[in-house]
Amino acid sequence: MSTPILSIEKLNKTFLHGKVQALKNCSLNVSKNSITGLLGMNGAGKTTLIKCVANLLIPCSGNIYFENENPLKKTEIVTNNISVLLDGGRNLFWYMTVEENIKYFSLLKNSNKFDKIRFAKIAEYLELGTILKKQLHQLSFGMKQRANIAVALMSPAQLLIFDEPTTGLDIKFQAELEHLIVDINKEFGVSILLSSHDMEFVKRTCTDCILIHEGQTLKQGSMQEFISLFETSRYEVMLYEPLTDDVKKELYNNFNITEMNDTSFSIFWNNNNELNEMFSKLNGFGIKVKMLNSENTLRASIMQLINNNK
Repeated sequence: MSTPILSIEKLNKTFLHGKVQALKNCSLNVSKNSITGLLGMNGAGKTTLIKCVANLLIPCSGNIYFENENPLKKTEIVTNNISVLLDGGRNLFWYMTVEENIKYFSLLKNSNKFDKIRFAKIAEYLELGTILKKQLHQLSFGMKQRANIAVALMSPAQLLIFDEPTTGLDIKFQAELEHLIVDINKEFGVSILLSSHDMEFVKRTCTDCILIHEGQTLKQGSMQEFISLFETSRYEVMLYEPLTDDVKKELYNNFNITEMNDTSFSIFWNNNNELNEMFSKLNGFGIKVKMLNSENTLRASIMQLINNNK
């Protein structure tokens, strides 16, 4: 990875008087000018990490550096350089208009100086003309996201952080958001960190990836590194007959199974011998394969990394 704009070193965060450890010596870098996807399963620590960076939560130990300065010690670093977009439009006031929200937060961050030229550019760029006078609660989820982004861009932020930006968006707005994030990265020269459960969205949008699991960083690198991480292939096996509990146990004990239900399962293997062995096992139980789908995807790599860490 290239020069980091954000570095996190051995970050720890616990809740419930130390009973729940959300972050465990978590260390990572976000490269300058990158679009970095923050990936992990539910409860991995993604939102906790984002809130620590934004000074919404104070870590128990560890350090955060934004261009070699510590925002935990200088809160103005976050105010002046980092904008966080929480999911659901929670950043903004729902009974203020879009224009009022933009002006309010701009004045809050820019010492009572409102940049009319930048405002006009952003409003045109995000096509906000028809919604500027509307209150936020009147807007669709997709339009709320645009208003959120407009507020973020009005500040001179060098790092935009999106927390689950696709939540609640239909397919059309997801596609628009993909292009918008890529364009903002280029047009405004900002680095972007986004957390998402939607791995296909991350694959199409991001240049780099960071995977955290149970509060720790498992891997970070370029998108291509993640996708081509394993020479093994992931296959989805679909069956004509439902699997009994005994067959499921036999498959789990002998193969690298990642997901399974009654009539299908996903499996990793390295060579054709393992493939032939699996077919032999299924035939022995009188189970016929209906379909076999191969995939070498970001999702496959992520699942393999997590399984290897168990």
